[in-house]
Amino acid sequence: MADRHARAFCTNSSGSIVADGSDDSSFFHIDADRGIVLTKQKLDHEAKSRLNFEVVATDHGYPALSTSVNVHVIVMDLNDNAPRFDHPSYEVTISDRVKRGQFVTIVTASDEDSSDALNLAYSIVGGNEKQAFSIDEYSGAIALSSLRKPLLEARYTLNVSVTDGVFTAFTRVYIRVENSNHYAPAFAHPVYDVDVTENSDARRRIAAVSATDPDLGVFGDIVYDISSADMKEFFTLDQYTGELFTYKKLDREEQALYNVPVTATDGGGRSGYCIVRVNVADQGDNMPQFVMQDYKANVYSTAPVGSTVVHVSAIDKDLGPNADLEFSIMDGSDDFRPSQFFSINPATGAITVIHDILSLRE
Repeated sequence: MADRHARAFCTNSSGSIVADGSDDSSFFHIDADRGIVLTKQKLDHEAKSRLNFEVVATDHGYPALSTSVNVHVIVMDLNDNAPRFDHPSYEVTISDRVKRGQFVTIVTASDEDSSDALNLAYSIVGGNEKQAFSIDEYSGAIALSSLRKPLLEARYTLNVSVTDGVFTAFTRVYIRVENSNHYAPAFAHPVYDVDVTENSDARRRIAAVSATDPDLGVFGDIVYDISSADMKEFFTLDQYTGELFTYKKLDREEQALYNVPVTATDGGGRSGYCIVRVNVADQGDNMPQFVMQDYKANVYSTAPVGSTVVHVSAIDKDLGPNADLEFSIMDGSDDFRPSQFFSINPATGAITVIHDILSLRE
């Protein structure tokens, strides 16, 4: 738009544009005779929206007289620029525990056309086949769908567009879904019963425990451990396979039952527990021991046959058949043979007279 006096030239006068040191006058030239101001180069609203210059009209008299007028040009905006995203791509990580409607990220774009800068419209045009995400048309804010919480995949690549009504631009949004630790490891059995024979070689594999964790990634990785310092003196556990080994030879007579607590821990610190109950089986490695080292008894020489002289008793630390005792009389190497005069009950240890012992006195 020009000042309304810009074309008020008198007959026998000529016009000119005054170069005032600014760049504004370089965009125009004037028909000196008709006073018509014309553009000399392309005008760009985004580069400069207002231009000002002075026009001088001079007559041909002597001396020449002149007058001037200020011309104000407003460059109207035209949609000649496409919108542009602030970033060629966006990357964001979210937890798989996000809730419906939860904010994920925001994409932003700008448009050099002032008339379109506030009228940009955003949309997701690809990578959202299951409608897991939504975008605010006006702000570019991306959120998890508010309609339902989908079963999230590990990664998404969303193709997002922005348009000013004529031109359209695109960007990509890379979304990585980070697993969270939903579950604690769970053993197949709360208690494992194991039998091992005493005096078995050390480092012998005696059992294997197993736990599962449905979480993905590190939260599903499990390591095993014996959660008792005392039990670690007798057993070792492979932290990755859950195999249980003896650390040393076990003696049933010292301890017949071991309750070994085992812990399974995932990568997020959640744990599950079980007990390995180790029963030490008897090997029969103990000799019977008489209760007394010596037994002494007096018997009359007239003691009738069948008379009980004394009871002997013994014990065996072993179990079951390995602890069953049988008593017998061992004859010496000299001429005296006690089994000729006495017998012993193999089960009870009762020694009785079986022959007239009067001859022993003689």
